[in-house]
Parts: sequence; C-alpha cells; structure tokens
Amino acid sequence: MMKETIYEIENEAANEGCFVSIIKYTVFSIVGFIFVWYYAINLLNKYIFGHGAFFSFFIAATVISYLLYKIINKSDKVYKLVFNDKERKLLLVSGNTFDGMDAKREINYENVRIETTIRPILKSKITIHKNTPLHSDKLNQNRKLDIYENKKLVNSIDIDLTSWCRHEKIEELIEKLKTISKH
Repeated sequence: MMKETIYEIENEAANEGCFVSIIKYTVFSIVGFIFVWYYAINLLNKYIFGHGAFFSFFIAATVISYLLYKIINKSDKVYKLVFNDKERKLLLVSGNTFDGMDAKREINYENVRIETTIRPILKSKITIHKNTPLHSDKLNQNRKLDIYENKKLVNSIDIDLTSWCRHEKIEELIEKLKTISKH
C-alpha cells in the first residue's frame, strides 16, 4: 500500500503570466536604474559627465540583464508538496511565474534538511484589529521554511506571507517536514 500525503495551495504563478511579469520587472528596472544612476553620479561625477552615454548604457544593460535572468528563472513559488512514504521521497512542485509551467523536484527523505526561521513582521508586540489590541506572537512573525537537499538550498516557503498561511493543515505540514528532516 502506497501512502502519499499531498499538501497543496492555489498555484499563484498560473495567474500571473508573462505580461504581468514583464510589466512588474519593467517598473523594477526603471526604478533600479534611477537609483543606480543617482548614486553613480554622486560617486563618480567628474568622470561620468565626460562619458555619460557609456555609463548610462552600461548601467541600464546590467540592470536589465539581471532582471531578465531573474524573470526567466523564477520558479520558486512552491504550491504543492507530495510526501511519498513508500518510496521515501518528497516531491516539490513549484510554478514558474514567467511561463506558467511547473517545475518538479524529487528529494529522498534521507537528503532533506529543513531549517525554520522566524522573523518579526511588526516591531510592536501589539497588533490593532478593529480598535482592539491583539496580543499574539503569530500575528507578528513570518515563519520561513528553507528546504535543503544535501546542504544545497532547494526552495524557501514564506508561510505567513503567502497562501500557505490559509492552509488548514499547515501545522501538520510543518511537523511532517521536521519529522522527515530528522532522519
């Protein structure tokens, strides 16, 4: 009998598409270019004014090529985890936000290592909800799971900043990941 446990959320990458990614990264590149250009002028103003066109082209090409690389290789939104207890393998399915295709990665339980990081979201320990202060640690934290295969980072899941926070069995998923990580 094969026991498979599946945890899945909505594939956000399928909704985003190529057009949205191009618009988003075009805005990022324009803003990035403005900031880089401002700092470059402040640091090297005498030399840059003599060769302004060259520096403009170089900075723009660097920013745009970096962002294009990030757009095309962006497949890091894990939306499905499948635990195959019979074969002792973990299947990570992530969506590529550029082309909408799925990337699958299978890892043996023996090679999986999980690190949990908890960072504060708000500086205050009190969160106001409908004029009532709520004292809860879970409202003020971001839990991040880093999934490693043989000491190499495979993927990260920001639980509280993505759709995973609404999954009804998220605590069970975290415990299952920690359990297989101990082997």
